[in-house]
Parts: sequence; structure tokens; C-alpha cells
Amino acid sequence: LAFALAGCAGLTESDCAGADWGQMGYRDGAAGNGPRRIETHRKACAAYGIEVDAYSYGAGYEQGLASYCTPQNAVRAGLAGSHYGGVCPGQAGLMFDSYYRAGRVVHEQRRRVGVLEHERREIKQAMADAATDEARKGLRGQLHRLDRALLVEMDRLRQLELRLFY
Repeated sequence: LAFALAGCAGLTESDCAGADWGQMGYRDGAAGNGPRRIETHRKACAAYGIEVDAYSYGAGYEQGLASYCTPQNAVRAGLAGSHYGGVCPGQAGLMFDSYYRAGRVVHEQRRRVGVLEHERREIKQAMADAATDEARKGLRGQLHRLDRALLVEMDRLRQLELRLFY
């Protein structure tokens, strides 16, 4: 139970008393939480008069961080549009940031394509609902321009994905 609640803002007295601080540090590091996460645990446990084992937590945190700071996690976080708090140190941080930004660019491009696809569906529906041929003609022109823009954006997405995955 203590590990399941480790991600929560507050720990209960039994969580604090029975915590494996090394494991909790590992989980925080592996989740990409910042090094100040221990302060949240300290405050929660201080309310019960229980001290955090900072040494065990720190050792576990460093191990967890090492498992987090990988190119695969960086790409995954970027593609998901997740926030990266700059927790990876040194060369690992430079590498992580580079892969994260590449994944984030693909995420943003996918979002742009999704917006255009949504606009396309709306125009198609408006065409179906249009009362006059003149209205449909104007909407066909909009659809044609949108289709060209969508092709350009989809091509850009394919190029970005190829660079990211190869």
C-alpha cells in the first residue's frame, strides 16, 4: 500500500512508518519526478513524527532516475506531450532533452493534422447540410484548400516520424 500511495501528495502514518524509502525513491526517480519530491514525503511524515530515510531514498532515487533517463522514455514522453522537468543530469540530460524534443515535435505535428482532419469533417458536414448549390460550391473550395494543407502536414508528419524512429 505504501508504494501505491507514493505518488500521492500525502502519505498516511502507516505509509510513513512502513515505507521502504529506497523503493519509494526508486519509484519517484523512475517516474521522472524532481529531486525535491522527497520534501513532499518529509512534510507528510513529519506530521506523524516520522523521519524519511533520506540516504536510502536518495540512493533509490538515483537508480530510478537512471532507468528513467533513456532515449526510449524521452521519445515516449515527447510523443505523449508530457512535461519534462529537466531531471536527467549531465550527458544523460542532454541526450534525454534531444530525444524528448524530437518526440514532442511529432506530438505537435500529430495535433496539427488532427485539427485539420476535424476541420475537414466539419466542412463535409456543412456541405451535406448546405441549402444551396452556391453554398456547397464555396464549401468545396474550402475543402479543396484544406485537403492541400492536410496533405502537406501529413507529409511533414511522415518525415518527422521517419527521422524519429530510424
